[in-house]
Amino acid sequence: NEGYMDKETMETLLGELFDGQGKVTTIESDYKRYVGAQIGIHNLRGEKVGKVSHLRNKEYLYVVSRECLAARLETVTADPAEQLSLFA
Repeated sequence: NEGYMDKETMETLLGELFDGQGKVTTIESDYKRYVGAQIGIHNLRGEKVGKVSHLRNKEYLYVVSRECLAARLETVTADPAEQLSLFA
């Protein structure tokens, strides 16, 4: 949800594929932002110089096809993905 285009604009653009017949399925994943979003508001002396704006992001995966794939992708979109650790 921090891209150059909002979700609705992207879905509209992708729907124009296949001569305007593109069927768009959007898979959303909610993630905790990186730690810098929380601690990056301090300068090198540890003084607070900013404020936390938000701690979560949404990632969108767009699937476009000539046929509607929403039902076939339901298992992917039904359960929220587990965020994997970088250091697991």
